[in-house]
Amino acid sequence: HGWYIVGVAFLGSFIHSEAISSTLSIFVITMTEGLGWSRGMISAARSFEQILEALAAPLVGPIVDKYGARVLMVVGALVAGTGFVLLAVIQNLWQFYLLRAIVTLGVLGFGGLVTAVAIANWFVRKRGRAFAFAGMGGSLGTIIVIPFAAWTIATLGWRETWVLFGVFVWVLVVVPSFLFMRRRPEDMGLLPDGDPAGGLEAVDAAAYAEEPGGERRTTQESSEEDVLWTRTEALHTRAFWVIVVVSGFGRLVSQGINLHLIPYLQDLGFAVGIAASVLVVRSAVGLLAHPLWGFAAERYDVRRLSFLQYALQTGAVGTIVLAQDLWMVYLGFALYGIVQGGMSLHEIMFANYYGRFSLGAVRGIAAPFQVAFSAGGPVLLGFSFDATGSYTFAFTIIVGASVICAALILLATKPRKRVPAPAVA
Repeated sequence: HGWYIVGVAFLGSFIHSEAISSTLSIFVITMTEGLGWSRGMISAARSFEQILEALAAPLVGPIVDKYGARVLMVVGALVAGTGFVLLAVIQNLWQFYLLRAIVTLGVLGFGGLVTAVAIANWFVRKRGRAFAFAGMGGSLGTIIVIPFAAWTIATLGWRETWVLFGVFVWVLVVVPSFLFMRRRPEDMGLLPDGDPAGGLEAVDAAAYAEEPGGERRTTQESSEEDVLWTRTEALHTRAFWVIVVVSGFGRLVSQGINLHLIPYLQDLGFAVGIAASVLVVRSAVGLLAHPLWGFAAERYDVRRLSFLQYALQTGAVGTIVLAQDLWMVYLGFALYGIVQGGMSLHEIMFANYYGRFSLGAVRGIAAPFQVAFSAGGPVLLGFSFDATGSYTFAFTIIVGASVICAALILLATKPRKRVPAPAVA
């Protein structure tokens, strides 16, 4: 059943591409021209969404730990779909901010925090490939959704495109989530990774029995993988803060580049169709890179893989900054696609370090700090352009910070929690 969980997460990741900055970038020029807004104003809206996500995530984390992902995904998809449909009738900036906030809260219900906890609960040894296959939905979604959005905006209009986005959310997330999503394998009498009951590789399902009121209790035989971490304990580990800072910066780069990629390429003189094709190339490379990073994460130190990821990001953004010809643009974003294919590495690190039963709470408290970084991406690039007429300054900062993150992630060694010894009678 775990692979059904991965399938639902794949669909959630696919539909999540409707809400990301890359997709919103398709709307930037047509909406600014039609409604008289600036790029900075739309960029600030995206940053506002990130802040809202940061405030809500600590509440969502414990909920998904205790009750599972199914209700959150179904309700979230209904809310997000409604927000998308209502975006078709906006006239004022405050309406755009309000409805994008509604979409953000809805997407949080079936986004990466919720699906990451679900996948980590169902997989331990095969966690790398499970995260990779689920993450491929986002890359495939970008390949399909962004050209589709560009085409529908050109042929139908941006308002009609928002309506179609809402319908797709309802169709592809609500029903699969209700039918297949479950909290943990133990709830169905199963074990992680599909292991047979009593197998040597199995996690002892009896080690975590549910007490009345939902409280868990452990046995002395509980595995290191399933040691419980409180939020306070996690906050006192070095690994937590290193992963938060590095992954937060990765989100800053992703959010900023995704939102401003199309306008940046149009400023270089490329037509919107060419710009959209660059996004497709980036996402296609990312789609192929996902399973490579995933299987590698099961064999090698994830810290060293993340070091490689940020080294590649340095080269990718540097190439993008220097690009004047189309082939350099494609090369830079192909390299960046490889980087994007490894975005699940930090999710794997959180799951490996803090275990299945604490992941929602730990990820929930990490999210505000991560989003504080990512919220700055759209603003950094948007207002950098407004002030200088160019994205060069912002891209230069990104290159330098990528070098720092590559070195910093090596400090994120796995924390150890001492399990009390049994009392002697």
